[in-house]
Amino acid sequence: MSSSCFLRPLPLSMFLLISFSLVYLVFDAYSVYKIPFRLLPRKTEHDRNRDYSRWPTYKHMNFNNEWFKLHCWNNEKISISNLYSVLKTLKMSSLNECRELYDRISSIFSVTQRSGQLVLPSPFVVKVRKWLGGNPSLFAEAKYQ
Repeated sequence: MSSSCFLRPLPLSMFLLISFSLVYLVFDAYSVYKIPFRLLPRKTEHDRNRDYSRWPTYKHMNFNNEWFKLHCWNNEKISISNLYSVLKTLKMSSLNECRELYDRISSIFSVTQRSGQLVLPSPFVVKVRKWLGGNPSLFAEAKYQ
């Protein structure tokens, strides 16, 4: 008795309602979760490479370490103490190449800045001064890390 219920054809209105509901659910999932609905799989890297009959030339051929130093860092010497500010400069640069360099660095490394006063015991102060060659500016920088 219950099996005959499933064998009856659906009325057109019910079929349309179910069809539109499924379409709505698929597109609603895309809008909420940003999951693209694909009937065909994406191209693989191999397929994309086959599209090129001749590879384009690398656009950053003339850029080297000196170019980045001059244009992205304004010949500023890079050290651990100013690394955070240098990366901030790259991020806010007006040049695309500098911003691309920042994107590459930040995709590999996470750089944060925290600082505080370092308290050195007196026997250790003598060793640290000796390691730094007696340079007072380096010692002051070492104390404030």
